[in-house]
Amino acid sequence: MYVLDVRVSGDSRWSARMRRGVKWVLGLGVVAVVAWGLARGGVWVLDRLLFANPRFAIADVVIENDGVLEPRQVMRLAGVRPGQNLFDVDLEDVRRQLEMVPLIRRAEVRREVPRRLRIRVEERIPVFQTVWTTPSGREERLYLDASGVVMNRLRLPDGSVVEPRGAAMLPELRGVPPTELLLGRRSQSERVQRALGVLEKWSASPMSLMLSLTSVDVEAERLVRVHTREGVVVSLGAEEVGAQLRRLGAILLWARQHQRSVHEVNLTVASMVPVTLAN
Repeated sequence: MYVLDVRVSGDSRWSARMRRGVKWVLGLGVVAVVAWGLARGGVWVLDRLLFANPRFAIADVVIENDGVLEPRQVMRLAGVRPGQNLFDVDLEDVRRQLEMVPLIRRAEVRREVPRRLRIRVEERIPVFQTVWTTPSGREERLYLDASGVVMNRLRLPDGSVVEPRGAAMLPELRGVPPTELLLGRRSQSERVQRALGVLEKWSASPMSLMLSLTSVDVEAERLVRVHTREGVVVSLGAEEVGAQLRRLGAILLWARQHQRSVHEVNLTVASMVPVTLAN
């Protein structure tokens, strides 16, 4: 009898556990079904209210840009179009897509409910151009901005080509191997940084009003050789560029006072500067 009582008690406890387990599983199933239904309903409501709502179809894409890219070209690069749902546009993805274009320095994209998308583009301003020949024999023209970022002509799917701003009047950078110029990247080349340093000092000095640069050659180590539109050739050291340009100003002033024309100046020496006169 004692053994029989124990067995009956164990069976009862096992049955109670089973009932509790079944109730728990059923309750969990009901919660899952309800949650799934709410999620599906929420997606449907969100889709009807936002993503499939014709009230939010883009009617106006406003492009703000003071560079060379036309609004239709920016829209094509951004991959957006009128009629597209405003909330279906991934703003961060559009921004990244625009900033992948080397010509574009920064892009901002924002929604203006209910039907306007605004895109603001800031283009890079080139300060140098350079030409190199590809392995196939084709000439490729690249441009660099003041920070050394390399860009190229923008070729659009419709066949049109967009040149960076002011490209035709840029001085040519010479003596930099193509391997040191990676498209869309800031060049870490010592040659490039040397040329940019000289250009910055030149542009901030009175030389920019007296002589116009046509080319800057940095092939030789620690030397910058500058050619100007006026026919003057200037050799500069990489250090103390400002002091060298002040000496150049004094030489040009002397030549003007004596009605002479300077052809070549070597400013890499501290004293007894060699000067070749044209007449």
